[in-house]
Amino acid sequence: MQTEIKEKKDRSDLKERLKMSSSSSSSCSPVCSGLSSGLHQYHFVDQPKSWSAARLHCRQAFTDLATVDNMADMQRLVAAAGAGYQGKVWIGLIDRSHQWLWSLADRSFYGEKGWDFRRWMSGQPDLRRTHRQLCATVKGGRWYDYPCNKSHTFVCYNGTNTTDLTTISIQRYFFVNDSKSWWDAQAHCRRHHTDLASVRNETENSLIQQVVPSGQRAAIGLHRRTWDRWSDGTSSTFSHWADGHPQAVGPNCVASVIEGVHRGTWTENSCGSQFPFMCHNSHQKQKNQKDQLNSNVSVGGDRFHQPFVLKQIHSPAVDASDQDPSLSECNCKSFEVCTVEVSLPTFSEQSSAYNDKLTFVLSLNSH
Repeated sequence: MQTEIKEKKDRSDLKERLKMSSSSSSSCSPVCSGLSSGLHQYHFVDQPKSWSAARLHCRQAFTDLATVDNMADMQRLVAAAGAGYQGKVWIGLIDRSHQWLWSLADRSFYGEKGWDFRRWMSGQPDLRRTHRQLCATVKGGRWYDYPCNKSHTFVCYNGTNTTDLTTISIQRYFFVNDSKSWWDAQAHCRRHHTDLASVRNETENSLIQQVVPSGQRAAIGLHRRTWDRWSDGTSSTFSHWADGHPQAVGPNCVASVIEGVHRGTWTENSCGSQFPFMCHNSHQKQKNQKDQLNSNVSVGGDRFHQPFVLKQIHSPAVDASDQDPSLSECNCKSFEVCTVEVSLPTFSEQSSAYNDKLTFVLSLNSH
C-alpha cells in the first residue's frame, strides 16, 4: 500500500515539475506534430537557423529536414506550419549541380585521386542549371557536357577479373556505335559489361581516345543532376517551384514560402540565411521511437512502468467529436508543441499542450 501511494505521489510530482518548467522556460510554436502522409510526419520548428544548422537539428530530433514527394505532402507541410505563420521555412532540398559523379560509384575503384580526374574542353562544363541533368562525352581526348536525354554513341568498361588483362588495358573498353540516351547507354553497359567508362587518369583517357573513332563524340560515365536529391538521400522527382524558379544561376538551398497566394511554393535561397524550418519523421523512425518507449522509465531512482508513459502520450484531453477532420491523424484540434528544459536524471522531456492539457513525450536515454 505504501509503495502504491508513493508511486502516485511521484507521478503527481512529475506532472507538476513539467508544467512549471513549461510555463517558465518553454519555447513554443504552433505545430501539429501528428500531420503525416504515407511516408512523412512533419514537425515545424519556429527557430530561425541556417540550412545546415536546421538539418543538424532535424537529424538529431527527428529524421531529417522535410522531404516532399507529392502535392498531398506539400499541403500537409503547409498545414503543419499553422495558420498563424507567414514566411519561409527550410525544407530538405539542396542543389549539388557542381558535383559531377561517375556511373560506376564504387569509390575504392578510383584510388586517392581518380574520382576527381577531369579533362574538360575550354569553357566546359556549363555551370548554369539550365538542364536538370547533364552528362559528359569525350572527343579527341577532351570532354564536353550535353543533356543526358540526347542520344550519343558511348564507351563501356569491363572490369571482370581475368588473368590475361591488367587493370588498365585498352581491351577493357568497348565503343558502342549505337546512339542512345545516357540512361539507356548505362543500362546497356551494365547488362553486357560492367558500366559506362570511368576515366581515372591520363593513361585511361588516352586509351578511350584510341577506341573512339576520330571525329566522333562518345558518352562516358560522368554526369551531374540538379535538384535531384533530398537531404535524407532519397531521389527528388516532385517539385513545386514558384514562378521564375529555379534560376539558372543562384543559391543552392530551398525554402517553402508559407504566405500569400503562393502558399508552399519553393524558392532557392542562400544556405546561410536563417529561417524557421520543417523536419520530418519517417514511419520507420517513428516505429523505432515507439519501440524505444516499451521499457520502464526511471525518475529519481523510482521506476514507472511503460503503460503509464504511453497513456500520457496517447490520451490528450480532446473530445474526438470536436476535432477538425483535416487534423484527424494528429488527434488534435488546436494546440502548441513546446520543448522544455527539465533537470531530471534519466530522461529529457518534450511536452505538448492540447487545449491547455499537457501530454508528455519522453525521449529515453540509453543506460
